[in-house]
Amino acid sequence: MREKFNWAYIGAGGIARSTAKQILKTGQHRIVSVWNRNPQRAAEFGKKFGAVPCATIAQAVDRPDVQGVYIATTHNHHYAAARECLLLGKPVLVEKAFTVTRAQAQELVALAREKGVYLAEAMWTWYSPVARQVKAWCGEIGEIKNIQISFCTRIPRSADRVYNPNTAGGALLDIGVYPLTYLYNLLGKPEHVTCKGTLRDGADVDEVVTLDYANGLRVPVTISLTRDISEKLIITGTQGEIRCPFFHCTNKATLVQGRRKTRFKGDGGYGNEFSVVADEIRQGQTESRYVPLENTVEIMGILDECRRQMGLKYPFEE
Repeated sequence: MREKFNWAYIGAGGIARSTAKQILKTGQHRIVSVWNRNPQRAAEFGKKFGAVPCATIAQAVDRPDVQGVYIATTHNHHYAAARECLLLGKPVLVEKAFTVTRAQAQELVALAREKGVYLAEAMWTWYSPVARQVKAWCGEIGEIKNIQISFCTRIPRSADRVYNPNTAGGALLDIGVYPLTYLYNLLGKPEHVTCKGTLRDGADVDEVVTLDYANGLRVPVTISLTRDISEKLIITGTQGEIRCPFFHCTNKATLVQGRRKTRFKGDGGYGNEFSVVADEIRQGQTESRYVPLENTVEIMGILDECRRQMGLKYPFEE
């Protein structure tokens, strides 16, 4: 049996706890160290998941038993934390959104390539077998004529991290990155991006992002933290339709061609992501074949353009 893969966790909040629970259940991973800006939270995380709480990022990462680093801080700290880890020569998996800007993403990619160190975005959707099956099915439904995609979930204002502009909170980087990444991976880079959104107390809470492609396809993407219209993906082609509810974390999708329905099921959890990344690191790869760095950089550029059109600047950017 293969030995467990050893992770250092940078960040001990909600997403860190969610991933930790799932990956430890697989029996394929171990969390050996953790750092958090709040030492008490790091200590609590360490006690629960068997990790050593550390006083600095370097102490958590620069250990001989650490094989990979998972960065789960708020968005505004992704760049600095990832840069420090890369300079220490450690493979890094960075939670989405990868950085705050395209320029930051480019810098991290350039540094990783210079050092020959693995770097990837933790876009767990695209480590899932369901998303890859949906992409394969797109070749079976003829010319794509219409795509309906939305990610709208009402989150209470008390969820400070989500609405806090000081940590790059807001709908776009928190949930909008999912549908925009999905469309990029299916259709490539759009020719034109239009974004109309609503800002409240310095953070974006709703937007409609319209992507126009060279073949004439236009896809409006509805994103909202204030409306609960669920999450859906329906791709309609000349020879069939693909339906994928809760596309960013789903364990099922359906291909409809006339009266025939083909259903696909697969694990939509975090285990895929961590296990694939661990294997890629073991194999000596420096980039993920599931979430290529070029894609991540281009998607950050789309997010930049959306922010420019909304006039959205975070306080730390002033």
